[in-house]
Amino acid sequence: MRYLFGWKAAAKKNQERGCPIINVLSNPVVIPVLLLLLGSAIWWFLATLDKKQKVKMLSKFSDELFRLLALAFISNALFHFSEVMRAPYQALLLTKEAVFVAVIITGIYNLWKQLPKLLVNRALLVALLQLLLLQFSVNHLFYYNLYESSTSVGLAGLSLLLLFAVTFITMRTSMLGILLLSGAIVHFVLMDGKSVLYFGLVVTPELILAFAFAFVSIILLRGKIPSTQI
Repeated sequence: MRYLFGWKAAAKKNQERGCPIINVLSNPVVIPVLLLLLGSAIWWFLATLDKKQKVKMLSKFSDELFRLLALAFISNALFHFSEVMRAPYQALLLTKEAVFVAVIITGIYNLWKQLPKLLVNRALLVALLQLLLLQFSVNHLFYYNLYESSTSVGLAGLSLLLLFAVTFITMRTSMLGILLLSGAIVHFVLMDGKSVLYFGLVVTPELILAFAFAFVSIILLRGKIPSTQI
């Protein structure tokens, strides 16, 4: 079962509405880009970093998104080599397996590389979490509006609660790690065995569990999280 974006259902619903602008926005590339831009714009106004740091973080975020997509397309071509050889456009139809590999590799690479730096700079850590959680919130709210899924509204609520906690509650760094791990577990439970869309990419419950395991493993391997407060 393959997905690049959940565009078929979106296009069908939009056609029923008969709105040309919404039909244009059902384009499989336009929607994720607009969602990411919206989340980034909201974060820009809410984050307390200076302008130079904001630009640097958004630039790094964009680079990692391109890395993730490149890995996903390469993985997809390798997993379905014979089909891609017969019909090259098949390489663009990302499967959940390709997304799984791309997210895990990109996530582990960045967590392993950036974690020590983030732990000594709480302002950057909080800003990064705010950026990710805002992006997740915008994503889930959009798909709830599109499909009226109870799962989407639950995940949006979870993202907003985590965002509130990260932004307004002073906690030890170790407690922050526990909070994020708990959030991943709740995310898994809310999915109820079903896949969800993140900016058009299919994310499975197995991916959430694998990422949670990788998160704990890297925390243990990279040393104890400092217990100093914000």
